[in-house]
Amino acid sequence: SNSNSKSKSESISNYWDGSGHRHRVLIKKGYTIEQFLNYALEELIKVYPDVRSVSVDMLMFVKADLIVPHHLTFYQLEQMKARGEKGPLFNFVHHKEEENKPPGLLKDDLQYGKVTLRSWYDRNKHMFPANQWKSFDPEVNWQKYTLEQTFKR
Repeated sequence: SNSNSKSKSESISNYWDGSGHRHRVLIKKGYTIEQFLNYALEELIKVYPDVRSVSVDMLMFVKADLIVPHHLTFYQLEQMKARGEKGPLFNFVHHKEEENKPPGLLKDDLQYGKVTLRSWYDRNKHMFPANQWKSFDPEVNWQKYTLEQTFKR
């Protein structure tokens, strides 16, 4: 049902400029990554004057070492069971019907989600952690994505 995609969830956004800075952001499952980044940017501007001139298309969202395209919604990512090497990108908690609560993101779920400037990435993509990041490809069958890659390192 579509009401699912409208439910709000508080989430942690982690602004990454070489080290992490956490901020709380409200999201809805129906939000695109771009909408989420818009809200994250509003929070960031209050704290980091240097991002005042930044627009959303200059930001990237990285979750579990995957660069997530701006047009996808959290709901679509959940539906396609998007996974990183360490497991599902997002775990939505579905409450029992009688609790009448909207599904929410698990508390630590965006903990490793990084909001970063594309310019930072371009300068640092040859170094850890940015050299681990890859573009998320919706065509990949993520359910078959195994942990083998993780152990090979």
